[in-house]
Amino acid sequence: MGKEESFMDGGSAVSRERFDLDEALKEEIRAKVLGEGFMKIVQSVRRGGAQFRISVRPVEIGGVRRYQAEMVEDGQVRVKNFDADGLSAGLEEIIAQKGARDLHLMTAKGDLHVRVTRKGRVVVSRSAEMNRAVTDQFTRYQNHVLKNIGGRESNNMPGREPQAFTAPQRQKEALQYLGRHVFTAPEWLYPENIINKVGINPTAVQNSRQETIINRLLSQSLLNNLCNQGEYPVSEYLDDLFAQVWKPAEGTPWQQKERRQLQRAYVLQIDRLLNPAPTVAFASLIDSSDALLYVLQHLDKIDEYLKQQANGTTLQALHCQELLRQTKLIREKRTTK
Repeated sequence: MGKEESFMDGGSAVSRERFDLDEALKEEIRAKVLGEGFMKIVQSVRRGGAQFRISVRPVEIGGVRRYQAEMVEDGQVRVKNFDADGLSAGLEEIIAQKGARDLHLMTAKGDLHVRVTRKGRVVVSRSAEMNRAVTDQFTRYQNHVLKNIGGRESNNMPGREPQAFTAPQRQKEALQYLGRHVFTAPEWLYPENIINKVGINPTAVQNSRQETIINRLLSQSLLNNLCNQGEYPVSEYLDDLFAQVWKPAEGTPWQQKERRQLQRAYVLQIDRLLNPAPTVAFASLIDSSDALLYVLQHLDKIDEYLKQQANGTTLQALHCQELLRQTKLIREKRTTK
């Protein structure tokens, strides 16, 4: 794999010290990623004082199975697509990473979580298939709800259109469902007496879940669909989505932390929309409609909310101050294109 096809180009892929993974664990990771049932692998590591995060998942492009890697470092996002050989070579780079790091591997049969501490201690946990069955069922409910947003309904009643855009009220109800059951982190899904036995990492699972949903709700294709439909104005849709995401962090400490992570994912996806990576084939689609203008307008609303919450030195205030820095960078990247 040449440099332009490297998962981790643009920086040193290997730190100078800390523990390597043992051979048995390396083989387990390879088998889970390269075998059937692979869903996603995510690794986070501190690199040069900044947080570097890479996620890889299978995608289908033109009917061909490929693998999409997304790399995020200091607010910069890069996306690349690979074939099976590229996945295999890139996986070796992920495995070879040294230093304190966190790796979460999701498959149809369960999750593998590897954490390497700053002192080099390797902590490994695995989720059981039964726990995977419960979370998968929750995911099916969630995805069923998601289909209502920006989608179509089939009718077989005489005299009715065979297909019609989903009614705006139904889409609003779907957003409210996600706000109650997903964006307010479902702590009930991870009872302590269960996760201590099966080794699941609730934070990694919830982060992945809400990031996937936000990326879907703020995708180019969905926003363009809403623009084309006209029945549910994009500005109204974005306001309704905003109301479900941009709330003060409340609930348990874990739910508060997940709310902040949800808002970070939201700003990151806004960045992807306004500053798409050149390698994303459909990046120009949003430029062909008014969707981009609504997103720019929406960014102003996010800034207004953040400024209201940014006074002081509480975690919430510091969180809002950091997001204001990110939104400023988003605008600066647009002006320097």
